[in-house]
Amino acid sequence: IISSFAPGRLNNPIRYLKKNYDRSRKCNNNIGVAAHLCSSTLLSVKHQNNRQPSAEHRSKTKIVEETDNLLVYNKRIRNLVKTKPPNYAQKCVEILREMEQRDDIVPDAYTYTSVISAHASKGDVDEAYALLQKMEQLHASGENLSAQPNTITYSSVINACARCSSTDSEAANQAEQILKHMQQQYAAGNVAVKPNSRCYTAVIDAWARHKSRRYNAAQRAEDLLLEMIQLQSSGDEDVRPDTFSYSAIINAWANSRQPGSVQRAEAILKQMEDIYQKTIKDTGKPGDIVPNAFCYSGLINAYAQSGKQDAPRKAEAMISRMVEISKEIPEAQPNVYSYC
Repeated sequence: IISSFAPGRLNNPIRYLKKNYDRSRKCNNNIGVAAHLCSSTLLSVKHQNNRQPSAEHRSKTKIVEETDNLLVYNKRIRNLVKTKPPNYAQKCVEILREMEQRDDIVPDAYTYTSVISAHASKGDVDEAYALLQKMEQLHASGENLSAQPNTITYSSVINACARCSSTDSEAANQAEQILKHMQQQYAAGNVAVKPNSRCYTAVIDAWARHKSRRYNAAQRAEDLLLEMIQLQSSGDEDVRPDTFSYSAIINAWANSRQPGSVQRAEAILKQMEDIYQKTIKDTGKPGDIVPNAFCYSGLINAYAQSGKQDAPRKAEAMISRMVEISKEIPEAQPNVYSYC
């Protein structure tokens, strides 16, 4: 199909491809995706062809590439998210609206997810979640099958919840509800939204930042870690916990100030050390779980938050231990957070 689009075969191959893309999108999402991929490949085929297009043809092609190509629009949005200029989230929304108003451009999951990422990076949970719901509605109704949310989409909204969970008492709970929604969809056969370790860890992080005493935040965070461990044991490597997963649990217990929180934080850190040593023994190299300075600093914070008389002594002892451990685990070397 792509080779037939070489210059000289069709007068306007891009228009032909886009016409068939819109038609295929209404029939089959996979065909639509294939057509979208072909459109990007087509640009390379044209330039690699031995025949040199005329100046007029090059001019028209440049205009099409710069204004009518979905990939160009997506790149504009992604660059805004990456560089974060002033009002970048609003600028992303404006580009999306421009695309939605055109008959010859169909925003896809990448488009919407990129805009959600812009909202997420600013902690705009309401805007991110509203756009996720819109994607679900567009796909469910058949109006835009290429707008189907995926794992990255949901993960971005969960990250938005995590960013503001320290000030929004419901954000962490909302993040966990989104994760459960993903689990339900995946169980129903939607493989595009399979939860992974990033999703779980983002929810754990949301609970770790949670300040309200309304929810048992630390325990809910640890329950999610146990769920990850169970799933991994059953063969699901996509939810393998990592250093950040465990570190977030330690922080969750440190911030909870609940009775026994110090002991729970110590137990999690000990578990990390045991996993690290076992991995070294079995494989000869570190794995995904390495007790680093942030983990030990989280425990020091737990001592400080406990308000107990022996807290200063334990904190100083932990610093000394970190220095000793760093001879074997360089990542455990005390940093500025350890002393603060």
